[in-house]
Amino acid sequence: MPISKLKNIILFLLLAINIILLIITAPLHGHDQEYEKNMLTEIEEIYKSYDISLDTKILPKEKPLTVLELSPDNPFFTKIATTLLGEQVLVQDSSSTYLLQYASSNGTCQFYRNGSFQATLETSAPVSNLNKATENVAEALGLSLANPITTVRERAGVYHLTATQEILEVPVFSAQLRFTYDNAQLTQISGTVLPDAPSSTKSDHVQGVSSVDALLVFLRNRDTLGWVGNEILSVTQGYFRTETASAAIIRLAPGWQIATDVGTFFVNGMTQEILATVD
Repeated sequence: MPISKLKNIILFLLLAINIILLIITAPLHGHDQEYEKNMLTEIEEIYKSYDISLDTKILPKEKPLTVLELSPDNPFFTKIATTLLGEQVLVQDSSSTYLLQYASSNGTCQFYRNGSFQATLETSAPVSNLNKATENVAEALGLSLANPITTVRERAGVYHLTATQEILEVPVFSAQLRFTYDNAQLTQISGTVLPDAPSSTKSDHVQGVSSVDALLVFLRNRDTLGWVGNEILSVTQGYFRTETASAAIIRLAPGWQIATDVGTFFVNGMTQEILATVD
């Protein structure tokens, strides 16, 4: 048999297989879409029966998140310190095994193994746009920030910009950074810095609950929480820090932040525990 004819037969068989797979999967895909649509309608009706406004159009596209364990190490801290203070940075001795300190003529940096961080800067140049400058600093440090960045004026010329760090393109609700500017010069950064997910260890391959499940859990615990709100304003997927046996390991659980007209709540996607505040 000529090779050209054999190639045509193989191409025909591949095309036939793809058509068969499309025929098989199309009804399933349509069924999934119909099921999801019905599920969203039902959750809206359930909330409506409690006189609570919920528009499921606010629900985000979900990501398959699992529990993460992060282990910040010396190279991670040194990279941030040298970016902020320059290559001539010196490591200072500390009596604590959980604290690293760096210093140069440009300022100082302190890091704790639990992710806490503070930098004091002495020689920063003035900037014209505080938001853009904050984004640029975070990018240089290898950190991703979630929007929005909030700005608070402390006094004339002094502003605090607060942002939440992102991992896997979702916010870590307990990893906030505050950037302080004095007369348009960055003078201090404080808060929590976490290494990105590629350098972390996934400790659990079980995915967290969906946004609909989180809303049902939240509603089921309404009386226990003492929540008397009337509207769900936003539902955001992200990570939240949980306790670990080791102070050097940071454990993040996926979950949902539910903002209401009277407060913000967090539903742990693994344990379904609800916290009334997010630190």
